Amino acid sequence: MINLGLFFIGSSCVIISLFIMLKESSDEENKYKSILNEQKKIESRFENIQATIKKLEKLISLISIQNDDENKNFELISKENIVSEHQKNVTKKLITEETRIHYDIKEKVNILKNKGFSNHEIAKKLGKGKREIDIIMKMKDDQSD
Repeated sequence: MINLGLFFIGSSCVIISLFIMLKESSDEENKYKSILNEQKKIESRFENIQATIKKLEKLISLISIQNDDENKNFELISKENIVSEHQKNVTKKLITEETRIHYDIKEKVNILKNKGFSNHEIAKKLGKGKREIDIIMKMKDDQSD
């Protein structure tokens, strides 16, 4: 009888253990499924993020290309403006230099003429042609009148 009592107690312990193990196994399976669902959500979000990054990279590339084109146009315009300004400055300097040289020659011609040199002698001294000196003298006479 004791054997029979121990048999029932042992059997009940085994059956209770089996129920507990099944319940724990079921809980673990639910946790595992939950973890798999979360993993799928994370993978889906990761793919969305990657797609968004690719779209942003394309957009940045397009903007970069557009900015490069605008910068090239700006550089061309800037270079043209710089060249244009440089040409204006060079032209002003040349005109100023020519005017200064012209007045210097006129002054030298007047000084030499006042000292009594002939037009031919003035031309030789200044390294100019006699006709050029004649024209300068004629201009001086016209301005005096």
